[in-house]
Amino acid sequence: MYTHKKTIYLDQAATSYPKPLKVISAMTHAMKYLGGNPGRSSHSMARGSAEGVYACRTLAAQLFDASPERVIFTSGTTQALNMAIKGLLSQSKHPCPHVLCSDMEHNAVYRPLCKLQATGRITFDTFDTLPTSPHATTEAILSAITRKLRPETTMVVCAHASNICSASLPIEAIGKLCHDKGIALVVDGAQSAGHLPIRVGAWHISALCLPGHKGLMG
Repeated sequence: MYTHKKTIYLDQAATSYPKPLKVISAMTHAMKYLGGNPGRSSHSMARGSAEGVYACRTLAAQLFDASPERVIFTSGTTQALNMAIKGLLSQSKHPCPHVLCSDMEHNAVYRPLCKLQATGRITFDTFDTLPTSPHATTEAILSAITRKLRPETTMVVCAHASNICSASLPIEAIGKLCHDKGIALVVDGAQSAGHLPIRVGAWHISALCLPGHKGLMG
């Protein structure tokens, strides 16, 4: 078992550390008293588990301006992005829809898009963030997106904030552009959730994918 007396931790982009004592306490409480399987039984522990899950779903919805019934728990952001991208594309009316993503995306976005394009199911392009830096203006980024749009563009996928530098994208403005053109917007909030404001409804976000263990602290 790894133990340490003093740690300088510089890996917050991978996971937050240390976790707050309230998180540790809540996890301990759940393991000690909420051992039931939520939704599978009617005994008190199962009901307590189900109530805890719904309470978490409700709080997450309030935090990100969504409705509780649209909050889905997955194994992580990578699975959530795969579900959102492939699920929304399956509803496209185009036989080979076009997808646009930024040039600062994580592999969790690039790999599914590359696979879908390799199998002939989609085409995709990247738009330049001019360059990937905090100095790129909103107008420049919107212009870069608009130049790459096609009649068959069905989806835009954007990382809200980079995992390797301080760059972030103007999701509210991108959401309005997508909404006006009838294009779905999938947002990778892995590095921004808990650090930057995100409003799913007001910003016209079709799917927001985020982890619980980074900016949300567990």
